[in-house]
Amino acid sequence: MNFLKLVFILFLGYVNVYSADVKLEIVKRSVATPNVYFINFTDSFVNKNIQKRVSKLIVGDATISGHMKPVEYDQGDETFISRIDYAKFKDLKADIVVYYKLVIDDDELSLGVKAYDINTNKTSYVKTYNVGKINNYPFLIHQMIIDLNDDLGAPDISWMKKLVIFAKKTKMNRSNIMVADYTLTYQKTVVSGGINIFPKWANKKQDAFYYTYLKKGGKPTIYKQSLRTARKNKIIDSDGVAIVSDISNDEKKLLITMSPKGQTDIFLYNLSSKSLKKLTRYKGIDVGGHFINDDKSITFVSDRLGSPNIFSKSIYDSKVELLVHHGTNNNSCTAFKNQVVFVSRDNARRKSFNLYMISTEDNGIKKLTSNGVNQFPKFSNDGESVLFIKHYRNQSSIGVIRLKYNQSYLFPLKRGKIQSIDW
Repeated sequence: MNFLKLVFILFLGYVNVYSADVKLEIVKRSVATPNVYFINFTDSFVNKNIQKRVSKLIVGDATISGHMKPVEYDQGDETFISRIDYAKFKDLKADIVVYYKLVIDDDELSLGVKAYDINTNKTSYVKTYNVGKINNYPFLIHQMIIDLNDDLGAPDISWMKKLVIFAKKTKMNRSNIMVADYTLTYQKTVVSGGINIFPKWANKKQDAFYYTYLKKGGKPTIYKQSLRTARKNKIIDSDGVAIVSDISNDEKKLLITMSPKGQTDIFLYNLSSKSLKKLTRYKGIDVGGHFINDDKSITFVSDRLGSPNIFSKSIYDSKVELLVHHGTNNNSCTAFKNQVVFVSRDNARRKSFNLYMISTEDNGIKKLTSNGVNQFPKFSNDGESVLFIKHYRNQSSIGVIRLKYNQSYLFPLKRGKIQSIDW
């Protein structure tokens, strides 16, 4: 199959980069969620725009955690070193009060934080965060909220500091590989020139990644590139298509979609021996393999029933089973342990694609989105959140679903168009 045609089939909905406003779609809160007051004690001469962006991100992260009710509070006559008035904040129904102060020295930024437990009249902790470049401040804020969340004893949210990697179309026949924080506030180009697509993190450390380079007149080629040094090594090429869709837990094997003889199939590639094992043999389209069942089985997308749907099979035998019994056009999926999130076309006339979640252990199904074109779901490393791409009413966004809390957030994009993404 022509590579660009297959890319078009796979890219049925994508996105277009960050508006500082996070849009809340669904919110369901527990009455036990603590009220956290944030007070900015930054000196008045520090850039107001940076202060505004930092405060907005602090409140956004705290909200998205699902474990805090953030409140921005004016400092009044107090200073960063003032003794806190516990009685006043008890009257305000505050549970935690966080003082913070930004200091900028040349291009370096530091953030001083003091957290107070109003219920016990005690200081929870005092910390200082530093970042070498001002543009990296989103990661400083993410770490601040992760630490505050840990101090509350709430479920882990360390996914916030993970890097997002995506292919961004800049113009015709040009697509760059970018890295960003999950809100897309921070962005950096790591591969440019030509058509570079389908990035996939090579390991849990996120210090290297795979991607496909399409050279005009040449074969699609998969490279592995270091994020720190930008050195790259060729992994494999193939006629038609070559895409890394998943990596084993031990990071030693890849699931690759290739079409060396004209039809797309899923292959298991051993990085040590450089050997290939063909896992599917259908004379049609099999794409997008993901490991499940402790890497003993895979899910994948196939048109073997006439339209795209999600199937599963063991990597040790040829038996194939239909995994999803919902919809007739299910064109991508992501898996975490026994949970699978997939894309299903709900309305052919309006081109509506929504996300659904099922378990491989029972027949339960849960709808995660309700409108627009929602594509390319990716589980967080703890299985608690799902990242995805959304098109709705001529606006494109990155979405984050907090599964346990029934919350979904959108981060609108300003320029360019995302073609694929990994988390």
